[in-house]
Amino acid sequence: MKTNVKDAGTVPFAPEQVANAGINLSMPFGMMVSTYLNYNNGYYDSSDKTSRNFFKPGALLNVNISQKLAQTQSYKVECFGQFYNITNNRYEMPWQFRNTGFSVMAGIRTSF
Repeated sequence: MKTNVKDAGTVPFAPEQVANAGINLSMPFGMMVSTYLNYNNGYYDSSDKTSRNFFKPGALLNVNISQKLAQTQSYKVECFGQFYNITNNRYEMPWQFRNTGFSVMAGIRTSF
């Protein structure tokens, strides 16, 4: 079954080009550093060519860092920091939302 798309527009919320790259570094003293670069060339919020809007997030660079504090065979404790959008790329999103730019989340993680 074919889906009728008004005005033969493109599929909404589906960028034509997406690229992701990352590097993970594991240090001998228990530190992990992971960097991620995400890119998309933009997307439309509707398939209707007459009323759609184009949104282009571009590139986002994120970094995750963790440091092991304690570890045995039964548990592991580590502190971590997640740094999202470190280049502070602010962009508009559908329905009048905005990416606020750089943000950080940090904490202590325990695994059993």
